[in-house]
Amino acid sequence: MPSLLRAAPNPSPLPPAFRRALVLLALLALAGQAAGAAKSIVLTHVPAIRQSVDKTLAGRIYGIDPATVRIALYIQVGEAWWTKPSFSKPLTAIAADGSWSATIAPVASDTSATQIVALVVPAGFVPPDVAGEPWLPDTVTQAALASVAVVRPDPLRHSFHWSGHDWAVRDSGGQRQGPGDNLFSPSNANVFVDAAGLLHLRITGSATTWDCAELQLYRPLGYGRYRFRTANACDPLDANAVLGLFTWSDGTADPNYREIDIEWSRWGEPRDPTNAQFVVQPYEPAGHRQRITIPAAVTELAQEFTWRTTGVDFLATGAGYSAAWSYPPAGTASPNLPESRDERIHLNLWLNRNTGPRNGQPVEVVLRSFSFQGVDTDGDGVPDAWERAHGLEPAVATDALRDDDGDGATNLDEYLAGTDPADAASAFRITRYTRSGTTHELTFTARPDRLYDIETSATLAAAPWATAITGLSGSSATITTALPDPGQAPHAFYRVRIQPQP
Repeated sequence: MPSLLRAAPNPSPLPPAFRRALVLLALLALAGQAAGAAKSIVLTHVPAIRQSVDKTLAGRIYGIDPATVRIALYIQVGEAWWTKPSFSKPLTAIAADGSWSATIAPVASDTSATQIVALVVPAGFVPPDVAGEPWLPDTVTQAALASVAVVRPDPLRHSFHWSGHDWAVRDSGGQRQGPGDNLFSPSNANVFVDAAGLLHLRITGSATTWDCAELQLYRPLGYGRYRFRTANACDPLDANAVLGLFTWSDGTADPNYREIDIEWSRWGEPRDPTNAQFVVQPYEPAGHRQRITIPAAVTELAQEFTWRTTGVDFLATGAGYSAAWSYPPAGTASPNLPESRDERIHLNLWLNRNTGPRNGQPVEVVLRSFSFQGVDTDGDGVPDAWERAHGLEPAVATDALRDDDGDGATNLDEYLAGTDPADAASAFRITRYTRSGTTHELTFTARPDRLYDIETSATLAAAPWATAITGLSGSSATITTALPDPGQAPHAFYRVRIQPQP
């Protein structure tokens, strides 16, 4: 039930009866270290990027005896990975209740780390020093009983919010990089969202210098259905151009990078009757790739893949058109099926042959939307991946309605709010209301990956709630916002609602 707030006549802290705000709908899960719970680790506190005051990372493990394991921490600064807190202290001890904390920025440059990985390893494990490597060594990732990764949005990096998600734009810094030995530009000429909310990816340039486009999600999503809607035809895409809609993991030595692809391209062969493909990398072995032909008349296309622990199902549909494929093919093994860990969605438009587009003209693809729906086996509103991460059972629906930390919020509420279900102090709450003359202010707890609306009503009797403020977000633990002045109205009620996650 949404939490309500009546505008008080005098400045005062919010009365205890109204200190809780419950109007959630998003992502997280519960704690509850029941016998047989899955081995997992979650982060309960991540310090903001590029600040020197708070340098402590904190988390909790589930389904594992804390006395038998330790935490191995690594950060990515630029393209390089580093052991933390230090080479002399590569492992962090865990308290009896499963909680742990450690500094991740003992030196100033560490505060700019964009990715953080925490792994649960046996107490006797001796990790190798990781000092500037491009990925984490296999000896570390293979020893892990559980792991978690987080990406911190960098305010100095070109990024934006589109289709309900935060995206970072790739900048190759004037250096040619893969795929295709291309230049990738963060310029608005190559990546932008128009007034209608459509995402434009462009290849621009002239002669021998062409800039390509790529962006990636800031956070991994895990198993589930990934859906992309394009707003222009696959044909006539230039034969040298490639549109990629795919998963990719930077922090792994896996030669296939946990890559699953939907791609548009004729790969430099204009006479190829096929113009797109579904792929589970590596593409070379038989049964890993399915070429398809999208008719030129199909100008609006929905493309998706549903990734499960047992396989991947692909589907493309448009007006009068449908193509489907599954990996692995029925009756065959799947030795190369990627396992979800720290991969993120990437969208790119690039040149298979860096001599430029075949016709010498700029190339553009427009995307209408991206959406994700996590697998929810028991239909309790909490995705399986979130349940496993917090020691819940994906096949037991009733655990979503428990309140394991006794803070008054169910595990489903905690998931929707993005709070820690094992910590009663971590909750979605209105913490203060003040009034000074005609100025009203409201403070509530918040997360940077959520958007919030303020709604108001003149009555609580079958109240018709109206949105007064929409799309509030913040990088700190709380948001303080001015409220509309109720004027001479005898009563005014306000509530905070978390926008549903896409």
